[in-house]
Amino acid sequence: MASTIGRRSTTWVAWCVATLLTTFVAVPAAHAATAPVITSPGAQSSPSKVALSLAMKLTGGTTPFAWSATGLPVGLTINATTGVISGTPTSAGTVTSTVKVTDGAKLSHSVSFPWATGVLVTNPGMQGVATGTAASLPMKAAGGTTPYTWSATGLPAGLTINATTGVIAGTATTAGSYTVTVNATDTAKVAGSAPFTLNVGPAPVVTSPGNQSSPTLIATTVPVTATGGTAPYKWSATGLPAGLSIDIGTGTISGTPATAGTTTATVTATDAKAIPQSVSFTWATGVFVDSVPSRGSATGTAVSLAHAARGGTAPYKWSATGLPAGLTINATTGAITGTPTATATYTTKITATDAAAVAGSVTFTWNTGPGATVTTPGAQAGTTGTAVSKTISATAGTTPYQWT
Repeated sequence: MASTIGRRSTTWVAWCVATLLTTFVAVPAAHAATAPVITSPGAQSSPSKVALSLAMKLTGGTTPFAWSATGLPVGLTINATTGVISGTPTSAGTVTSTVKVTDGAKLSHSVSFPWATGVLVTNPGMQGVATGTAASLPMKAAGGTTPYTWSATGLPAGLTINATTGVIAGTATTAGSYTVTVNATDTAKVAGSAPFTLNVGPAPVVTSPGNQSSPTLIATTVPVTATGGTAPYKWSATGLPAGLSIDIGTGTISGTPATAGTTTATVTATDAKAIPQSVSFTWATGVFVDSVPSRGSATGTAVSLAHAARGGTAPYKWSATGLPAGLTINATTGAITGTPTATATYTTKITATDAAAVAGSVTFTWNTGPGATVTTPGAQAGTTGTAVSKTISATAGTTPYQWT
């Protein structure tokens, strides 16, 4: 009986020890595995009197999370559940904000970062203007109470800033690299500023590719080149037909025009000192009928004239206006055939319309008449090594004649 009681006591003690070990060893191990970590948002710059929302990012931890913050700009608060900072800054200055999160296991993490508020002038980055060329550089600001009063220091000779609009304009006269500081002061006398580098020097020279005509739905490549200034160049373009783009490094325009129409394309090369130069040209896209030179056909003589078109979606439907009397156009092939019957000068327009109802045309002059008659000189004989000179004559038609 005593040994039985002893065995039961030993078993009970062992069970208690095992339970205690499980309770006090396993729980801390679980806590250590998932500590929360806030990703710092970095330095913040927010215009005063402009609403904002900044979501803090978190990894790890155990839900639920409790957020808090100290040192936020006046007018901002943090949502204790989501960690989103929002509101409208009401004052100007720079503070150090600290955001803290505590997870469901009572583990915490915090980050600190600077936060500037007030009138914020947008730094335009390095800028460049060409010596002797009129320039216009708009400055931008946000926050505070508008309107702003603008001023600047360090401007090159020939340039000034408009106190009302903030546009730097004029014609720089002296080449060099200048450190310019632009200031914007609001109606409450709160000011903001931004320094940037302004280079003055010779601009690159962009060679215009000339006016362009590109069939739609057919790939095209047009290189644009530049010289002078300071290489390398950074290329950009506006007004390109839909489907075309410019290579920022080489200036080559390529792609497949997708729509028909005529645009004004402007290509700009900006050199390593941020000095730009541009060229503009027209760019037509659509269905194009191959050009036809002015023609002449003799009355009473059969004519057969073929045409070709490019671009759009085949097949084409052909039509023509102003054809010489006696001639017709084949609506499927575009071939003009027949025999001219009258003497006249015609303005002929040939049109090809694709399956999407996009049309292209070509216009040319077509003269018809009796034509010239060459007078045969009869059989001729010549001696090897002896110079020959023989005049051939013609009659009728309209002089002067072109001989071949």
